[in-house]
Amino acid sequence: MRFFISSNIKNNPPLYLTVVLFLISSFVYWVITWFVYGERYGLTYRKMFTYFFSDPEFPEKIPLSQLLEDVHINFFLLIVFLIVLASIFIHKCMRDSVKYALIGTAFLSAVLEIASGFLIYFLSPIFIYLKIASFVSFQIATGLMVAFALKLYLSKEKEEPPERAILYTLVFVFTSTAILFVVVNFFYS
Repeated sequence: MRFFISSNIKNNPPLYLTVVLFLISSFVYWVITWFVYGERYGLTYRKMFTYFFSDPEFPEKIPLSQLLEDVHINFFLLIVFLIVLASIFIHKCMRDSVKYALIGTAFLSAVLEIASGFLIYFLSPIFIYLKIASFVSFQIATGLMVAFALKLYLSKEKEEPPERAILYTLVFVFTSTAILFVVVNFFYS
């Protein structure tokens, strides 16, 4: 991660190749995620209700262990993906407010999308709308981050060294979500 602070990624061919391949892989992941999420959970209230409660006429919740397993895997993967993507994205020459907005939206959406599964399970199916909205906003934010970063690294555009405030924010957000991951693991164990 220390390489992402220097803002000389384009001058280091192995690191540059790694970053470009990561961004291309992230784009493929982003596209596939729409299909996987739509097939598994659905992007409609009815399909997601069926995932969590099986038949709408005779609702029966999925096993809690299945929900915890989904959360356990997704939480870790999303947070690691976001910290790497954000570390690459912050080199894009644009206003810091836009960077903060996209990074904040991506992290908040990821946490809300995961937490909404518990809200649906324990409180009410009405939180299905939160889960869908969180997923869509996560996809939009990460899609924009990937697109802006790809444009930066596949063009002659100059990199911008990240401001310390953004780096501190990334560290804080990553640490906070890592703590949440540990808390979730207590339930999974």
